[in-house]
Amino acid sequence: MSVNWPAMTSVITALTAVGALIFTALSLNATRAQVALSEQGQVTGRFTTAVEELDKGGGEHLQARLGALYSLERLAHDSPRDQPTIIEVISAFVRTIAPLPSTRQGSCPWPGADVQAALTILGRRDVSQDHGAYINLARTCLSGTSLRGADLAYGSLAGAKIEEVDLTDANLTGTSLRDASLRRAILTNANLSHLNGDNANFYWAALDQTDFTGSSLYGADFTISFGTRTNFNDASLTNAKHDHASFYDTISNRGTQDKWW
Repeated sequence: MSVNWPAMTSVITALTAVGALIFTALSLNATRAQVALSEQGQVTGRFTTAVEELDKGGGEHLQARLGALYSLERLAHDSPRDQPTIIEVISAFVRTIAPLPSTRQGSCPWPGADVQAALTILGRRDVSQDHGAYINLARTCLSGTSLRGADLAYGSLAGAKIEEVDLTDANLTGTSLRDASLRRAILTNANLSHLNGDNANFYWAALDQTDFTGSSLYGADFTISFGTRTNFNDASLTNAKHDHASFYDTISNRGTQDKWW
């Protein structure tokens, strides 16, 4: 029987090509795995370094803490899957650096540049990468800071002092403001819908076009507060204080409970 050498050569050539392709694919997969492992190692290293810098206290280490915060922000951008952990770390930093005093007599000083930087970073993060992360700033001293345009939706500011804070255009949807103090805060065009603001203090707060739709405001204090086109649709205002409050063109519906205007 004669051998068809041209056909055999074609088969061998084809098999060799297939083998080369398989080898190349395996090599590429191995390379990708090595690159991914290297990148994850770099992420871990950057994260560890930033946390170590963030842990340095005292005014002499302010620049180190600021650098660490912005490094974490960059890391969240470069590695979105790590954003939830980074949010937790930055939130814990704020709670540690600016805690509410344990006694009523204790002072609540306005926080420094590092806390302001942390709040700015939290407020401007890519919320689509939160993956259920929870911003917990409960019982913190945040008075005098700027949260203008910040997105802190579904977090917690319960019991926090947020006095004289600029919250213009901020998103606090679903956030807990229970027992929080927002005296003289600016809440122009802020979204405070569907939140728990029971016993919150809005004394002398600017509430122009603030949206309280569907919020629980039981016992909240609106003394001397003022606003135009403030939205209280479906809000509960049972036992809310409103001495000398000034609201004009207020928005409300049948679902608004215990309105006073």
